[in-house]
Amino acid sequence: MSKSGLRLSTAVKPLAKNSEFFPALAALIGLGTAFFTFYPGYMSYDSISQLTQARTYVFNDHQPVIMALIWHFLDQNIFRGPAPILFLNGLAFWLALFLILKTFLTRARWRSFFTLLIGFTPPLFVYLGIIWKDVMCGSFMLLAFALWLSAWNTLSKTQFFLGVLCFSLGFLTRYNSPAPGLPLCIFAGIVFGRIFQPTQSSFQRHLTPLLVAMVLLVSLFGAGQALPRLLHAEKVRMWQTILLYDLIGLSIESQTYLLPDYFKKEDPQLDLARMQALYSHEVLDTLFHPYNSDIKNLTLTRDDAKIAALTQSWLAAVFHHPLLHLKNRWAIFKNHLGIARHQVWYPYIRTVEPNDLDVHFTPSRWNSWVHGRIDRSKNSLLFRGWFYLLLTLLITPLFLLRRRAGIPGFWLGLSSLALFLFNFLTLPSSDFRYAWWGVITLPILILMFFAKPPTFLSQGDREVNL
Repeated sequence: MSKSGLRLSTAVKPLAKNSEFFPALAALIGLGTAFFTFYPGYMSYDSISQLTQARTYVFNDHQPVIMALIWHFLDQNIFRGPAPILFLNGLAFWLALFLILKTFLTRARWRSFFTLLIGFTPPLFVYLGIIWKDVMCGSFMLLAFALWLSAWNTLSKTQFFLGVLCFSLGFLTRYNSPAPGLPLCIFAGIVFGRIFQPTQSSFQRHLTPLLVAMVLLVSLFGAGQALPRLLHAEKVRMWQTILLYDLIGLSIESQTYLLPDYFKKEDPQLDLARMQALYSHEVLDTLFHPYNSDIKNLTLTRDDAKIAALTQSWLAAVFHHPLLHLKNRWAIFKNHLGIARHQVWYPYIRTVEPNDLDVHFTPSRWNSWVHGRIDRSKNSLLFRGWFYLLLTLLITPLFLLRRRAGIPGFWLGLSSLALFLFNFLTLPSSDFRYAWWGVITLPILILMFFAKPPTFLSQGDREVNL
């Protein structure tokens, strides 16, 4: 062996003996592979809208402004385009995997193996290449859970507060985040009590998680309301699209015109036949975008009085037709879950939509090879939402049998189920991406259930983990 080879071997041996070396290397390989495969990142029209806001510093509340605000800083100061967001999301995801596996698996080779096995699962890996707020939300909420899980085990205050920071970023990135966020906040409260109140009474042990969850949620709700105002974001009130989506669907099902009166004045030719021509159980965009030039689309309003009338009409329609409303919502949800469909609706994107931001994507040979394998699975069980919902429903209650060791898994599973329920009530389309949080959490839940529970530090050891 040459002297240089000997020196390299001598330098690597101490690293290899470190139990963290190979799991960390596996996570770095995953991060690097995803970045190299999908660079600079896939962008839909939503992504392009957010980058446009980031570059012009002119915001609207069509989507939460936090991602565009972060993107503005990265685009102006670090690197132009989507690549910094691609890297940031990937870093959060792979670091979360590393921390979770570190808590539940002691053998380095198994941690390395499961890091790559989970991370390279097609519906997880391909989404790491897409610049969507869904991915940022899921990646950072998973990292928050991973940090709280580690803090729950090691009594680390630093990890707890880093978890709060990551959770805040994930929470503020999507409007539907309160649903999965509430169970995670309760778990954060349990971790808080274990670290900061080691001698709790039974009453305090039950009250503390609820108080911490309330403080976190109220604070983040306030931040979510204040940030658009501070940035003078234009109000577009996109939630009215879901109200109209429901009202059109209910009008068709009940054969009754259920829209507010202002629609009759502004669009007197909108009848049930035209509603039927515009409506789809797969996506609400057909109501508002000219997919068919022969049919006039609906227009949105920014008038507060009309928004109030629309809300009242929705409440009245749901109250008088609750079963039809549930039937209509189930039709959308069933498509989303991939039930009784040959093809999954909009499983992912693999391009950059046309734009004037000088952002383009040209597939490399490696990218094409990877997608050749991923595309084969896009209509398989791996991209069926019902698969993740069913297994999560089965495994989540079983964590209660493990008492304290089952606490993290139970609340993580409940977080996934809460989002599925919220999706049933509010889905604007059948896109698979709305199930991505369930896709992330299921392999973690399975691993946590079958792995040996970690050895907890006693409260007497807490002073070494400040």
